Amino acid sequence: MQTFSYSVSEPTKLKSKFLLTCSVINIILFPICVGLEVAYPYMYQGIWGSIAFFFAGILGFSTSYTPEKLLLWATLVFSFFSVVTATISCIISAFGNAHQYSDCIYVWNSTYNYMERICSDYYYPKTQIVLLVAEFVAVINNLVIMILCSKIICNCCKTVAPPIPIMAVHQNVHNAQQQTPIYSPEEQ
Repeated sequence: MQTFSYSVSEPTKLKSKFLLTCSVINIILFPICVGLEVAYPYMYQGIWGSIAFFFAGILGFSTSYTPEKLLLWATLVFSFFSVVTATISCIISAFGNAHQYSDCIYVWNSTYNYMERICSDYYYPKTQIVLLVAEFVAVINNLVIMILCSKIICNCCKTVAPPIPIMAVHQNVHNAQQQTPIYSPEEQ
């Protein structure tokens, strides 16, 4: 069975410290988004939209200490899902910030003996705009994680020296045979 472990070079260690920082940001963004959404829920996008942040953060945290190919791929996939859900959540939060709702109560009017409806229009509090900013930060953060993981996984862009040095030899060989001239149809 083939293992995917490999030795970690110095640039990868620097990348893993940066990956650790981005992963901790992802883990911190999860309770922030959930807390902002629970306070004044709109479509609960702060909850379902940020679950992928948590998993991408945990996987990135693990990957920063043991950068194995399987963990890198898992981090890349969950960061992709985080970008998708955070983008959808940003759109919903933008609508939630502009949307108003009515809060109505019914009061018995004893003078006229009927139920009176009293309504007030409210806008969602500014938690939706703060949630939008937190989700936007998550999009940028997860895009950075995706780029970082892709650069570590992808070996196609790295220059590879051949194991055997190849030397090009140029010789000027004089060909004694005269080449046949090529005539165009107009010259004939």
